[in-house]
Amino acid sequence: MKDGSLPLQAALIAILRANAGVVALVAARSYDRAPQINAVVPATEFPFVSLGPEQVLQFGRPDNEACEVHVQIDCWSRAPGRVEAKKMQAAVIDALDLATPTVTGWLLKQLRARGGRVMPDPDGRTTHAMVDVKAVLGLA
Repeated sequence: MKDGSLPLQAALIAILRANAGVVALVAARSYDRAPQINAVVPATEFPFVSLGPEQVLQFGRPDNEACEVHVQIDCWSRAPGRVEAKKMQAAVIDALDLATPTVTGWLLKQLRARGGRVMPDPDGRTTHAMVDVKAVLGLA
């Protein structure tokens, strides 16, 4: 079975980096993986957006393959309170709702961003907002 998650990942990052609402909040800091923040690697400038956990469900026949991809988009803020994180979450949802991305090698049949969760990160300084995304892809 073929997996459309890698070209979808590229399309999602392109959407986030091109959307004025997201860029206004995080500049160019939309990543496919959250940067490491520790004593060796300098702290990433906050706020930023990154792709989180994903799940790929494959279905179809060899002559008509398809997959459903569930991706979590993470919004990271160190501003006091939850306001900035919630604004980032709303901007990501709006960006995906307005998008008509090209997913190389696949036909995008559905892209749906739903609200997610907002919670304090265990580090005690960071607020973490999440957006749940579902995409259904058919092999082109």
